[in-house]
Amino acid sequence: MQIRVIPTSLLIAMSLIFVLQNTQVVETRFLFWTLTMSRVLLVLGIGWLVVWLAHGLIASKKARQPWEHGARSTSSYLYIQMVKSLSR
Repeated sequence: MQIRVIPTSLLIAMSLIFVLQNTQVVETRFLFWTLTMSRVLLVLGIGWLVVWLAHGLIASKKARQPWEHGARSTSSYLYIQMVKSLSR
């Protein structure tokens, strides 16, 4: 447990420093939109969007991978596992 406390504390401290150093208001222009907000909100919002999109891409690739034993869906995979466990 002690191993996790130190990296977590460092991450929280670095995040707090980042937030405190980036409180300036910036104006962002994209095409015909103009958005005025704190720099930290802009950076965190863009970071959240990138992570959300990457997670969606990874999840969709995993969903397209064939299941082992020829199962086509989660329910058929679970059914195959249940039958195997009962036959033992």
